[in-house]
Amino acid sequence: GALVQQGDIRAGLVKLLEASKLDPENADIRNELALAYRELGEYELSLHQFEKALAIRPIFPQALNNKGTVQLILGKWELAVECFEEVVKDVTYRTPHFAYNNLGIAYGELNLTEKSIRSFRKAISLSPTFPTAYYNLGKLYLKLNKKKEAIKEFEKTIAIDPRGEYAKEAMKLLKDIR
Repeated sequence: GALVQQGDIRAGLVKLLEASKLDPENADIRNELALAYRELGEYELSLHQFEKALAIRPIFPQALNNKGTVQLILGKWELAVECFEEVVKDVTYRTPHFAYNNLGIAYGELNLTEKSIRSFRKAISLSPTFPTAYYNLGKLYLKLNKKKEAIKEFEKTIAIDPRGEYAKEAMKLLKDIR
């Protein structure tokens, strides 16, 4: 997994494939493999590895959240919602704000506006310094033509992480609004 995290995804993938042959029942290796495939745009292979990880370890919220992110990429909103709703029920999941943020995105795509807003707000309440949720909430407000609310969320995004990628996107959107 270390090579994948350092950005050498293909070299990392080779090592992970070797590791999975040596230890085929290791759910963590399967999750890492799935993440590497996701980064390479091999979404079906990614989903397959997440399924293997979850078959080995049925209660594995990180893998389930990651699987949901692939469903988001593929535009399979209902399948994404199923993953994230399951993840947020797991009280042992250490980063539920990620799943709530992802749930907000999926609900937004399904035009379930109130559920989307509630999910982003829940992500923010669980992690008040998580700029992604503010940014995504701002984008939803923009889509709903609620410019004042959008501006407020984009300003919070920038205040939390002024140099981050979401702050840069928020600045561009603020210029367009104003």
